[in-house]
Amino acid sequence: MREHPHRKLAAILFADIVGYTAMMQTDEPAALSALQKFKTALESKVTEHQGQIIQFYGDGCLATFESSVNAVDCAQALQLDFQATPKVPVRIGLHAGDVVYREGNVFGDAVNIASRVESMGVPGSVLLSSNVRNQIKNKPHFELVNLGKFEFKNVEEGMTVYALRGDKLTIPKTNEIKGKLKEQPKFRMAKGLWMSLILLATIVAGVLFNKFMLSDQKTEIAHQNSAKEKTIAVLPLANLNPKEENLDYFSVGVSQEIISELAQISPLKVAAFTQSSYYGRQNLEPKEVAERLGVQYLISGTVRLFENGQKVKLSLELFDPTDNEINWQITFDESIDKASTIQNTIAKQVAKNLNLNLSQKDISLINQVETTDGKAFKLYLRAKAEINKLTAEGFTNTQSFLREAIKLDPNFSNAYILFAWSYVMSMNPWNAPDIPSSLEINKQAFPLIEKAIALNPTNSDGYLVRGGLRLFLDNNVRGAKQDIDHALALNSWPRIPTDYCICTAVSNYVAIKDTKRAKEIADLATTIDPENILLE
Repeated sequence: MREHPHRKLAAILFADIVGYTAMMQTDEPAALSALQKFKTALESKVTEHQGQIIQFYGDGCLATFESSVNAVDCAQALQLDFQATPKVPVRIGLHAGDVVYREGNVFGDAVNIASRVESMGVPGSVLLSSNVRNQIKNKPHFELVNLGKFEFKNVEEGMTVYALRGDKLTIPKTNEIKGKLKEQPKFRMAKGLWMSLILLATIVAGVLFNKFMLSDQKTEIAHQNSAKEKTIAVLPLANLNPKEENLDYFSVGVSQEIISELAQISPLKVAAFTQSSYYGRQNLEPKEVAERLGVQYLISGTVRLFENGQKVKLSLELFDPTDNEINWQITFDESIDKASTIQNTIAKQVAKNLNLNLSQKDISLINQVETTDGKAFKLYLRAKAEINKLTAEGFTNTQSFLREAIKLDPNFSNAYILFAWSYVMSMNPWNAPDIPSSLEINKQAFPLIEKAIALNPTNSDGYLVRGGLRLFLDNNVRGAKQDIDHALALNSWPRIPTDYCICTAVSNYVAIKDTKRAKEIADLATTIDPENILLE
C-alpha cells in the first residue's frame, strides 16, 4: 500500500566526502574503502542516536532526527570516527525545520537549507543553522563559533551559520567558506567582465556557453546573444490518473522528455528539470515561478493514460506569465505507440510560436524518433525513475526494465545508453551488498554503449557515457578524453548536459591536469542545473 505523505518538524543532517572524485582518480581502492567506512559509520551512529537514514547518494548521505540535540551529538560522534585512521575527509551540515515524508524520502525548504549549510563546510567540520543553534543553545556541552550571516542560493532570507567546536573538529577559516552562496554584487561585476571575455573567445571557437549570457555586464556581445535567445521552463505535468495506479513516473518522465527535446533547439534556453520541478511544486503564482527561474515563458499541462495504458492524453499550454497570455495550446489524444513522438511535435510548435529560426542541425535533432514502441517507451521512463533513486534496488529495477524495453525495440539507442550508465552507477557501493568488479561491469556495459553509438553516432550522450566507462573502469584517461572531446564537439545538446553526470568530463580534465577546462565545465553545469545531486 502506498505511503501517505506526512509533515513534521525534523533535524536534518547532510554529510559528504570532500574530494571523493579526485580520490577515485588517484587511488580507487582507498576511495572505495573510505566510502565503505563512511557508510558503515553513518549506519551505526545514526541508529545509535535515534535517527533515520533517508538515503545514501554517491559519496553523501541524508538523515533526519526528531531531536536537534541527538543530531548534533551524532554529527560530533561521526567526525570522531572519520578522524581515526584511515581518515575520511567529511563535512557535515545541520538544519531544523518542517519537512514532508513521502515514500521513504523527505522534501521541503528545510532539506534545501541543510544542503546549503553542508556545502560551506570543510573536512572535519560540523556546521549548523541558527534554527539548530536555538534548539541546543542551553546545552552546555555544545560550544559554537559564529561564522557570520550568509545568503544562500534559492533561499530568500539570510541565515547565521555556526561551527561546532570540539575535539578533532575543524572550524572553517573565513577564506575557506565557499559553498552554494549567492554572489555578492562586487564579485558579480568582476566575474561578469571575465565571463564576457570568455564568451567572446568561445563564440570565436564556435561554442556558445549560455552561462556567460547571464552576466550583468551590458556588453555588446551580451546584447547580441540575448536578443537571439528566448527562455522557457516546462513545469511538471499534472498526473490525472488515480494515485493508486502509481503513474507518477510517466508524468515526470514525459516532462523530462519534453525538456530534453526543447533543449536541442539552439536559440532556446530551457530551465533544467530539477529547477522547474522544485519551483513548480511550490505554491507560487506563475509570474513568480518565471522570475525565480529567470525565464520568459512557461509550459504547463496534464497527462493521463487510459484504456489500460494503450492511449495517452496530453494537454499543454505555452504562455507568458507576465500577463498570462496563452501563446499556444494543444491536446494530444494518441495511441501509446505515438507517445515518444509527441515531444517532437511540441518542440516544432514551440519554435514556430516563439518565432525561432531553426538551423538544419536543430531540425535534424528534433526530427529524430528514438522508438515507436509505446511499451518500450513506458519501460524506459520507469527505468529513469528507478535509476534516480540511487539505490541497489533501483539499479536492479532499471536494468530489468531496460532489458525488456530493448527486447521490444532492439534499435532504441537511448535505452542502451541508460542501460550502460546504470552499470557505471551501480559500481558505487553505498547501498549495494556486493560491489561488482570492474571486469564484470565492463563485460556488461561496453557492448551496450557500443550498440548505442552504432545506432546513433550523432548522440553526444553515448560518447560521454563511454568516456565514463573508460575513465572509471579502465583508467584509460586518454581514451576517455577522446570520447569526451568528441561528445562536446558533436554538441547534440546546445548546453552542457547533466543527465549523464558531466562530472565525468570534469574528472577527466582534472586527471590530465587541465584544471581551467574542468572549472569552466563544472561552473557551467552547476549554473544550468544547480540542484542536480550528481553535481554535488
